[in-house]
Amino acid sequence: MIFQGETLRKTEIHRILEIFAQHTTSEIGVEYIHQLKPAKDIPDLQRRHERLWDMLKFRNKYSDKLPLQGLSSIAVILEEGRTCSFLTGSDLYKIGRLMIAAQKIRAIFEKRRQEFNSLWILSRKIRDFAQEIRDFSVINPDGTLLDSASPLLSELRYEKNSVKVKIRSLANSIFTETRLSNSFQDRNLHIRNGRYVLALRLEAAPGFRGILQDRSVTGNTVYMEHDDMIGFNNRLSELKSKERDETERILR
Repeated sequence: MIFQGETLRKTEIHRILEIFAQHTTSEIGVEYIHQLKPAKDIPDLQRRHERLWDMLKFRNKYSDKLPLQGLSSIAVILEEGRTCSFLTGSDLYKIGRLMIAAQKIRAIFEKRRQEFNSLWILSRKIRDFAQEIRDFSVINPDGTLLDSASPLLSELRYEKNSVKVKIRSLANSIFTETRLSNSFQDRNLHIRNGRYVLALRLEAAPGFRGILQDRSVTGNTVYMEHDDMIGFNNRLSELKSKERDETERILR
């Protein structure tokens, strides 16, 4: 006999499952508990009973071995991937974490197959994710990519940093020009409209070689892009665009 409908509700199995759910260590565990249904037949019930006892024995003996803490469901992420064929670095990092956990669980029960046979049989359904884990190892926890994600990405980032060094060096030389010594509000580089600029006093702007990019709310400070910075800023914008394209290519 299979419980369903009103009969299932009257048994209040959902209350029992809720108690189990309170003892899970991850979002995935809670989801699984809430989706559980009564066994279909006696053999199914016996399999579940055997797994439960093996799990209790495993927990009592190796409570710290399973890497389940904090794992989150990726069902929604995978559905989005099917729809748009693109996932962010953060999405892929979550999937990678789950693959690593699955790989560890598989190895744990492979090692203890004689001691916990029913759990070993269950763990065999987990396939080997070694290749995917290697591929995903270039993703940082914040979803950004390591330089090693591709030779081109590494090259673009290296050049981008080199251009930034040149811009800082140029700014320092501009700050030391005697005729401009009283022109600046501060001696820092600022970013306006995605370009490196210098903060000048409003009255100093007419004598400064450069392009106005922005001004402060009060109007007392203007942010000027020095003529000698234009080429560097243009190159930096180009490199950032290429980096975005390469990052998207890798994630796809």
